[in-house]
Amino acid sequence: MIGKILKIKDVNMSFNQKEKNIVVFACFSHVKYNENYIIFTNKDEYGKGILYYGTIHTKDNTIIIFDVKQDKENVIFDFINKLTSNFNYAEYKVIDITNFTQAEIISNNEKNVGSDFLTKLDNLTIEKPKVDLILDEKKETLAYLYFTLIVFIILLFGAIYIYINRDIYLKRYENVACTLNNVDDELNANYSEKIYLRFNQKSELTIIKHNISYEFYNKKDYNNFKYNNMWIEYDIDKYKFDDDKLMFIYNNTDKVDDNYKLITSYDEVISYYEELGYKCFKEK
Repeated sequence: MIGKILKIKDVNMSFNQKEKNIVVFACFSHVKYNENYIIFTNKDEYGKGILYYGTIHTKDNTIIIFDVKQDKENVIFDFINKLTSNFNYAEYKVIDITNFTQAEIISNNEKNVGSDFLTKLDNLTIEKPKVDLILDEKKETLAYLYFTLIVFIILLFGAIYIYINRDIYLKRYENVACTLNNVDDELNANYSEKIYLRFNQKSELTIIKHNISYEFYNKKDYNNFKYNNMWIEYDIDKYKFDDDKLMFIYNNTDKVDDNYKLITSYDEVISYYEELGYKCFKEK
């Protein structure tokens, strides 16, 4: 940027008078003339729309401003026109005012160009502070940190909840087997049953499998049971007869669904079978 804000050096300023500043849009010279020019306005007075201009001399860190002769005003406004219209102004040389800190106004010229035109000059020549960019970066950083914090809190409470309920979430299911050995006096056979119980994460019964076998005392009772189809009355999924061992073996499965009306909770089911004489143990 070619412009800069300078404070006014005023030897007549009283002690309590507020310090004034000007916005220097540009200092420049024309290659054909041995004069340096300035265009500026009072800071915080853009609403008045007054553009000030003149010639300059420099001393140390100070720009000293004088009014310009009328026959040279066309040079200044030609430069302004080319600057604001993005035309090539190669016949002009922009003066670097980086090292200047103040201006002393002896005299100057002025023209009402309107506040919009002053704003346009400002946008073309004055470097804007990066406050907005910094604020935007801070907002983005804060938003990211806030989002990260929310995600962390959710994960933390989720981890705590899972830890408290780890018995549910760290296992898919649990299998329990219950066995019973007895004598069936009516069939003259030893009765053996093994029940497989599967429970879900909430310790609710989901499947019951029965493996049952009858081992007959003699072949007569075995044949009577087999060939007189006495086994048909049993609830059977699969079955087989072992003639050598005089055994009848079958199994069935009960699926626990919405139609299942019996108890399903782990403790109640295990207690029920143990009261009937079954021995229950967990299976891997």
